[in-house]
Amino acid sequence: MNIFDVAGPITLGPSSSHTAGIIRIGRIYRKLIKGKIQELDITFYGSLAETFYGHRSHLAIIGGILGFRESDERVRESFKYAEKEGIEFKFHVDREFYPPHPVSLRIDGRSDEEELSVIGVSPGGGVAEIHEIWGFPALIRSGTNTVLVLHRDTPGLLSKIAGRVFAFGINIGTAHLTRLRKGGEAILVLELDDPIDERLVKIIEKIDGVLKVRTVEDE
Repeated sequence: MNIFDVAGPITLGPSSSHTAGIIRIGRIYRKLIKGKIQELDITFYGSLAETFYGHRSHLAIIGGILGFRESDERVRESFKYAEKEGIEFKFHVDREFYPPHPVSLRIDGRSDEEELSVIGVSPGGGVAEIHEIWGFPALIRSGTNTVLVLHRDTPGLLSKIAGRVFAFGINIGTAHLTRLRKGGEAILVLELDDPIDERLVKIIEKIDGVLKVRTVEDE
């Protein structure tokens, strides 16, 4: 652990969890959705539902989705930049849903290529996590090299994917597989010890039974 894990990152807002972490959730979301974003519907839960305005969480999430970093002055005017890009956005608060963490939000977005919904969590110190994607529970953490694979639940597919990673000489730090039902779809989340090679991503995409591949790289 270093001092930045304790003090948190430099950010424009008053809170590392409600501002800096929210910006990072937005940047992760932008990496996960393909195409040009057109619409965003964002719901704040827990403490965010009570404090998002004062902590500028609404500006932070839009700024993050636009790719701005924590100390970027443009975050203060992120709405203006989003409107310039033709992005429509709405905010909601939900005080009845009990979130997986007090600092949680949901992003329902649509691009010109797909729709994507995630639940993001900011546990503190500017850290960002995704706890749900494509309707599956998952753990995607900021500061990691992560590959997500949505695939059909078929025998041997996991070993094929792992074999492709091994062939590139990349070590798998952690692996988590989740399925909602036997024989349906499943999601594999791999945290890698090394940067993600785009050639590896293209190879995984060509494996029979693989439906989608997304990556989130260390910053």
